[in-house]
Amino acid sequence: MFTVRRGGVAKGEVIRVTPALYNTPQDSDLLARALKAAARRF
Repeated sequence: MFTVRRGGVAKGEVIRVTPALYNTPQDSDLLARALKAAARRF
C-alpha cells in the first residue's frame, strides 16, 4: 500500500492510501490499526 500524508490549508490534514491488488487482508488490518492510532493524534 502506498500512503502519503498531506497537509492543506483549506481542508486540513489527510492521509491518502492507494492499495494494490497484491495487498493481503493482513495488510489492510495493519493499515486500519495505524490509521486509528494516527486519528488519535489529530
